[in-house]
Amino acid sequence: MRIIELQIKNFGKFRDKRLSFEEGINIIYGENEMGKSTIHSFIKGMFFGIEKQRGRIAKNDEYSLRQPWDNPNYFAGALRFENGGKIFRLERNFEKREKSVYFLCETDGEELSVADGDLQVLLEGLNGSAFQNTIFIPQKSSETEDGLAIEVQRFMGNMENAGDSDIDINAAIKYLMNQKKQLESIKKERLEKVAVKQREVQIKYDYNEQEIIASRENIQESKVQLQHMQDVKERVEDELAKLKDKEVQTTIEQSKELPRGIFKERAFLLASGGAISLGGGIFLPILWLKVAMIVVGLLFIGLFFWWRGRKKDVAMPLSNENTREAVLCQQLEQITTEIQKQNWNIEYAKTEWKEKLTIQGNLQEDLEEIAKQSNEKEQINTEIEAILLAVSEIKTVSEEFYKRTEKALNQRVSTILGEITGGRYTNVFIDVDLQVKINTPEKLLAIHQVSRGTMEQIYFALRMAVAEMLCKGEVMPIILDETFAMYDEVRLTQTLRWLYKSKKQVILFTCHKREAEILAKIKGVAY
Repeated sequence: MRIIELQIKNFGKFRDKRLSFEEGINIIYGENEMGKSTIHSFIKGMFFGIEKQRGRIAKNDEYSLRQPWDNPNYFAGALRFENGGKIFRLERNFEKREKSVYFLCETDGEELSVADGDLQVLLEGLNGSAFQNTIFIPQKSSETEDGLAIEVQRFMGNMENAGDSDIDINAAIKYLMNQKKQLESIKKERLEKVAVKQREVQIKYDYNEQEIIASRENIQESKVQLQHMQDVKERVEDELAKLKDKEVQTTIEQSKELPRGIFKERAFLLASGGAISLGGGIFLPILWLKVAMIVVGLLFIGLFFWWRGRKKDVAMPLSNENTREAVLCQQLEQITTEIQKQNWNIEYAKTEWKEKLTIQGNLQEDLEEIAKQSNEKEQINTEIEAILLAVSEIKTVSEEFYKRTEKALNQRVSTILGEITGGRYTNVFIDVDLQVKINTPEKLLAIHQVSRGTMEQIYFALRMAVAEMLCKGEVMPIILDETFAMYDEVRLTQTLRWLYKSKKQVILFTCHKREAEILAKIKGVAY
């Protein structure tokens, strides 16, 4: 890739400014406060945009720092670059309320889409973090940030597992972990619902079971009571039958012994005899006859009353038997009614009992269905275990490949460092977090144990090596802002010589003229 032209329409202190660049090393000279860092920031903003932050940090964020001095609401620019033999034009409006981007291939007139990833393809998949940690070096610092280690690990893992650095293994792991989180949430939610439903159904099942037992006991008790009632009925019927037989027999005997008419006739004769004897005794003149007649009359009257009393004694047993019969008939009627009611109750209880048995069967099916739903927990656990296994395998393979690729990266960093240090440092070791160790004949040094200038050279070599690794298809331009401020003449000469030999496009912003002078000597031309 080669940057052809910047069109700064309104950005920071610049308005309607154009800058053109050639292949090779382009040195942009300017004194301090002339806007070199603004142009440097503009290049990154054109490729990746500038977002307005929120909260306190918004006061000093990149958006606020680069807002146009004149007419802040018009915040825009354009960049033209060449890639793969074609020329592209990228336009942006940075203003947060009217933010927009337009991407065009000038060579064939095709409109492209940044949102769909067309620009990312041309940048070899380089995102903002990787861009800023490799080919885009800010003022007075070559030191990388933590994000570069992540990008290197992502790249290495992608190349090993898919053979394509555009496939983001970290994103895949993140996706899998999100899937795991969702499954855990689903499991928790479903299990809670299943547990609640299971408790509700189990309570209904237990309650219904108690009702079934109670209904069965009630039916048995009702049958016992019914049998007792039937026994009582049989006893009453037997007693009533016996009573009726006795009454018939008594009636027959009385009719044989003393017909009813004889009672009346004899009573009449005794009463008449008594009356005649008393009447005659009163009117007889002879005393002893009078007395005798009166005695006879009294005797007749006494016999009359005796005879009447005997009639009552004979009739009384018949009256008692009739009363008992009436009572027994009433009892028989009542017990028959109660037996009928009890039969109805038993039939109704049986119907309810059968309904409860049906309900119990349905509840049992519900419990079995809930038990099946509970088995989903094991299925979800299996899926979660599969996800964790996949993540573990991806990490393991990525780490193994990193270890294999680490040697190549160390060799490339060592080679670049050896060239820009004149062979003083030729052996470095970089771990998975891009922590650097320098191997010297005397001892193994940590990065903080070397001079500031050497440290800057080591980070520069690391950036260049990683950029080559991440961007194998297209050579990306290197954008430097006062990067060599800590370099002495020797370091600067060696580094510029390496950049010149690399054939990369370099855009170097500096406030010193020595870079141009040294580059002229390297090229063998007059400055």
